[in-house]
Parts: sequence; C-alpha cells; structure tokens
Amino acid sequence: MRWGQRKAAALGVRFTDTPEQIEAMIRDGRSQQRELFLDYGIKGNQLQRPGLDALFRLARSDRDITHIFIPRRDRFARPDDPLDAMKMEASLREAGLTLVFMDKTLPPLPRGQRDLGEAIVVSASALIGPL
Repeated sequence: MRWGQRKAAALGVRFTDTPEQIEAMIRDGRSQQRELFLDYGIKGNQLQRPGLDALFRLARSDRDITHIFIPRRDRFARPDDPLDAMKMEASLREAGLTLVFMDKTLPPLPRGQRDLGEAIVVSASALIGPL
C-alpha cells in the first residue's frame, strides 16, 4: 500500500486509500472500498473473484481512472493458462488504463495491439514466478 502511495505521488495520480482500510476490509470481509479492491483468501487462479470483478467494472466505467496499481503481477492473477492473465491485462490497457506494478509500468495499448515481448514475460512469470 505504501509503495502505491509513493508511486502515485511520483506520477501525479490521486491515491487516497490507506493500509488501515485494507485491514478493515479483511476484518469485515469486504472486497471493495471506493477505489481499493481485495480478494483476501481467494486463490489467484480463480478469474472470477469479487474484488477483481469490481475492479474491472469500475475501471471500465469511470473515465477518471487512469492508473491501476498492483504490487506484483501474481497479485492480479495466477490463472492456470498464462494467456488468460495476458488477456486480462490487455483488456484494461486497451481501455486506456496504465497498469503500474512495482517492477514496471505498462502504458495503455491501442485496441488490438499486443507486445510479443511482454506476452512472453507474462507467460513466463505465470509459469515460474516473478522474473
């Protein structure tokens, strides 16, 4: 969470959520609070999760959202088929969103455009873990 706050500040992006909110969400069993999403205790290979589904709904409908902060790719999704994770990332990027991870930032993509090198990295990290 603190990483996301620092990175958002460096990018000039609003990020007002706090670590205490995550603790409260876990305690209360909530998957969304404003622009904070959490799937605590749900395996990452499940591609239909309350927090993830809410993230996709809000990210695609709220044009004020420009960046999505996720510490690591394996916190976003660890599907049985690595191509599923690549498609999920691409759908958000094609919607004009920037994905910000601790180790890299993925800018929006023109619709239908794929980066083969990035696809290989996504697939490899899903199979063997973070590179």
